[in-house]
Amino acid sequence: MRGGPLVQVEGLGKKFKIYPTPWHRALEWGTAGRARAHSDFWALRDVSFEVPRGEGFGIIGPNGSGKTTLLKMLSGVLKPTEGRFRIAAPAVYSLLELGTGFHADLTGRENLHQSARLLALPPEVLNPDVVERIREFADIGDFFDRPFRFYSSGMQVRLGFALFAFLEPDLLIVDEALSVGDVFFQQKCAARIEDLRERGTSFLFVSHDMDAVRRLCRQVLFLSAGRAAFLGPSSEAINRYHRAVFRGHPAGARLPEDREADPQAGMTAAEVLRGNILRPDGRRHGQGGLEIAAARLTDAAGHDTMSVAIREPLQIDLLLVAHADVATPSAGFVLFDRLGNLVFSAGTGHHHHRLPALGPGDSLVVRLTVTFSVQSGQYTFNLGTAELGEVHDWHEMLGPIEVFHEGGGPLPFHGLAELPMECRHGEVVRQGECVVP
Repeated sequence: MRGGPLVQVEGLGKKFKIYPTPWHRALEWGTAGRARAHSDFWALRDVSFEVPRGEGFGIIGPNGSGKTTLLKMLSGVLKPTEGRFRIAAPAVYSLLELGTGFHADLTGRENLHQSARLLALPPEVLNPDVVERIREFADIGDFFDRPFRFYSSGMQVRLGFALFAFLEPDLLIVDEALSVGDVFFQQKCAARIEDLRERGTSFLFVSHDMDAVRRLCRQVLFLSAGRAAFLGPSSEAINRYHRAVFRGHPAGARLPEDREADPQAGMTAAEVLRGNILRPDGRRHGQGGLEIAAARLTDAAGHDTMSVAIREPLQIDLLLVAHADVATPSAGFVLFDRLGNLVFSAGTGHHHHRLPALGPGDSLVVRLTVTFSVQSGQYTFNLGTAELGEVHDWHEMLGPIEVFHEGGGPLPFHGLAELPMECRHGEVVRQGECVVP
């Protein structure tokens, strides 16, 4: 079974009894259950999935959707009401409620050894070299050898994450671990998780950070009201999550503005179809009310191309065809680097550009002009249409777009992308006139 899935979950569910008051609980207990005084609440019902070895598996959903209940059952904290699960891993560690297992009167160093004993780890696992690496990673200074009761909440979770991150388990169950500590520690946590994944550790990863889910997980389970609303590729699961959570305009958001039609050369259905780069067998999903029938990429001169110089624009023309009434259509572009990191994502809505309402059979060409102020290399991209969080048509893994540096001279900037920046200087203060002590 070494080649089989690391985690198998079949029809898992958890039911809780809800009592109006403590007296109702006592009444039911006193009558040995003959007087039913509770109502049933299913926090989770009929959930099934598998996690392959050496991969990250994401679990997302709004608050109260059953994410933590699921992880607690898989961690052995809660017993399922129905269904079953199997974890074929000798070493499984859970980062739920980091730091809660530490003793207040023990130092950080002593708590590490105490936790190792509670986990039934052999003494050599937590050897002096590993303890030193944990101490350096937690970065809590002299508090490492002080009683745990004097730790701030941030120090507690730092030590908890550092312990589990350096035990190198077969399966790591992570619940919002990347949100602990300050931004510098969060970056260290993300880098450590990437390192563990490369070493073969599998992850069950719960987070509201969709960029982290997209980066770490290929498959994602989207939970809604305790049930599996979707199970599949991370990008589609995240789109469905956004659709469920962000319906309508957020309070205080600037509303899109009506714009006059402004067609430019090449913005016709025939020309977009002629240069169409969409593949019939490409990855796509959505409700289908507003289809991207074709997409074309051209340079500033209108020539078809999939390459562009640094700081130069590409024109992305989308031929949209409505198959239903779409009152508030929008279209967008998402760019990823060669490692799958999100580089840029925006659309007509971000630019407060209201597209005209469309009815069945209507079509419209939308042009998105993007200036590629990014480093040279290959990039993939997604194209999509939506309506107030409802994804209509989403095309993934398009490209690649080749960004190149012309001239062979020094790069205009370093890093992944260029930010708007200005430079100024003041008047020179000559020797003898300096007022600096």
